Amino acid sequence: MCRSLLFKFPYSHRYLCFIFLFLFVFAYSATAQRNFTSGYIITLPGDTLRGFINEKGWEINPKNVQFITSLNADPIIYEVQQLQGFFVENTGDFYKRAIVTIDYTPHKIDDILDVKRLAALESQYIKLDTVFVRELVRGKASLYFLKDRMGKTHFFASKQPHESLFELINRAYRIGNQIGYSAAYRTQLQGLLSEDTKAVGSVETSSYTGFDLSKIFVNYNRISKQRTLVRPVAKDLFRLYALSGLSLIKPHVIGDQKIIYPSRFDYVASPFIGFGLNTILARSRQKFSIYNEVSYKTYKAETIDEYNYVGVQPKRQTIRMEANYLKWTGGFRYALSTHRLKPYVQVGMTAGRSFEKMDVLKEEYVNSGIVQERPVMEMDGWYDNEFGWTVSAVTVYKRFLLEGRYERILNMSEIIRLKYYTTSFTFMVGYQINYKR
Repeated sequence: MCRSLLFKFPYSHRYLCFIFLFLFVFAYSATAQRNFTSGYIITLPGDTLRGFINEKGWEINPKNVQFITSLNADPIIYEVQQLQGFFVENTGDFYKRAIVTIDYTPHKIDDILDVKRLAALESQYIKLDTVFVRELVRGKASLYFLKDRMGKTHFFASKQPHESLFELINRAYRIGNQIGYSAAYRTQLQGLLSEDTKAVGSVETSSYTGFDLSKIFVNYNRISKQRTLVRPVAKDLFRLYALSGLSLIKPHVIGDQKIIYPSRFDYVASPFIGFGLNTILARSRQKFSIYNEVSYKTYKAETIDEYNYVGVQPKRQTIRMEANYLKWTGGFRYALSTHRLKPYVQVGMTAGRSFEKMDVLKEEYVNSGIVQERPVMEMDGWYDNEFGWTVSAVTVYKRFLLEGRYERILNMSEIIRLKYYTTSFTFMVGYQINYKR
């Protein structure tokens, strides 16, 4: 009864899908604006205040931060000029206020300047600014990171006993149709770390990335007796899941009455099993990820409909559709929150290859007892491959994944006057195989 009520809802399954996703996104986006997590701020006089920070998964270094001392309090916004720094516990990120000279020369391919024009306009792009830089390594030599509003990546260094920060320069320029990089940061690092020949030697092969530069600073700090603090460097994360669940699949067979009468299939329940690999992109502060999945799909559906043939003679039409598919599903996920309970929305596409399929049309003239059977898709008119699109709502907690997915397969009939496709709702749970804390 519940099942019949569900699928007799006055909206089509497509509208149900989008209504569900809208409510899901709305509910979580509303809470995502207040992702307060444990942390602390350091005031200008040097006092440490513990409480909760509104962590927004910053891809661009923030200019201010919202802070509360208790979860019931109203947030206070602190600008970069008002703090020495702040720490976010769940990500392990420490942001330090710094007054630094920053090289804002263009870095995007279409905006990179000719080397002569760059030299003439250099003073316009070199500016003194007050910013929050994210700490990567702290020790005798320290390393900091900044991504500005234009999406350009900057790294800054300092060395004890002189704590002032300076930028490690990696400037792009154009000569004719060729693009080059000054890579001045390598010369700067060789001077900064000159007493360690091993560290100096590794500079020549380093890239201008947080991973490579952090490694150089960590190795250098090992020669000192001081403690070295290494913050986590963002790297792409790979999550492999074993998946199982239930698919509610509904075939749709539509044609003119010379071929087939209208059919009304119900949703049929079929098992779902598969493996999914989610690649979480570090450069997006773990907001975006690329998802790939291999799964097995099977269904057996039957519908029986009765009509008056030529207006008087009762006719019973029975249609059976069966198929087994090996499927690939790929898509892009966006995290509405990157905290302990991670909700995602996903859009993507799917492709399947059938290794077994069957279709039967049985027509029975009730009064005469005449029965005819033939394939629905005559003359091999059913494609072996299926293609479609999907939308999903996903929640991840520790090792476990919970997903609700809508799938729409495109027309699979080669017969011009006959259309065949499927729609489905899949509900699955997943268990992360390569789990790491």
